[in-house]
Amino acid sequence: MKAQAKLIALIMMLVMFSPFAIDFYISTLPTISEQFGHNGGLTLSAYMLALGVGQFFVGNIYDKHGPFKLVSVSIAVFTLTSIAIYYSGTFYQLLALRCVQGFATSGIALSALAMVKDNFNEKEGAKLYGYINSMMNVAPAVTPLLGAWIFEITGQWQMLFIGLAIYGVFVFPYLLASKDAPKWNNKKELDADYSFFKNKKYQQYGVVSVFSLGTLMLYVTIVSPLTQNELGFSEYNFSFYFGFVGFS
Repeated sequence: MKAQAKLIALIMMLVMFSPFAIDFYISTLPTISEQFGHNGGLTLSAYMLALGVGQFFVGNIYDKHGPFKLVSVSIAVFTLTSIAIYYSGTFYQLLALRCVQGFATSGIALSALAMVKDNFNEKEGAKLYGYINSMMNVAPAVTPLLGAWIFEITGQWQMLFIGLAIYGVFVFPYLLASKDAPKWNNKKELDADYSFFKNKKYQQYGVVSVFSLGTLMLYVTIVSPLTQNELGFSEYNFSFYFGFVGFS
């Protein structure tokens, strides 16, 4: 029971990597655009593209090497790229690092959901998925406020990525503490199978999901520059607005 509790705590921490990497710095997109002379929203697009594409590859790694190795490497890469972003000198360096960070997050996000399926029965898993969805819904309401507060104190959007690196370091001890959980090091000798692409129902649901998520990401990308540049919102005001929409 104690090992299972540790595993649940770890899964909850892992699922927060992706929303943190999106929402934490979203209020500073206009600042990034002004500094580099490029659309800061592209950093979100690059991250999301790598996050999506990466999941086609990390699933096979999860099966062959077990979740512990995949999560360990993914968190390490996420943390190191967060630090590297602090020192990025050009917009293209920032874009490249965000792609790497998105790929690393794909390993974390996929592992977290797969670990629920591998370690809990159907009833327990359904309950845990409900908790995960609740946390994912609360994150957009709280995370931008924290990011705006740190930005106001430091005056540097780069410090928000140092915050992401600190989160990665914070989670690592929990990762090690959960290593003795059942099926934590399970390996499956499976080959990658992409035949599901030919399934008609998958194609239908896939198209709907792509357009739904695409619409959401379009909103997330443009809302910060629009409200701050056109409506004169401060980072704090925008974060409250974004949080209100998130709760709604």
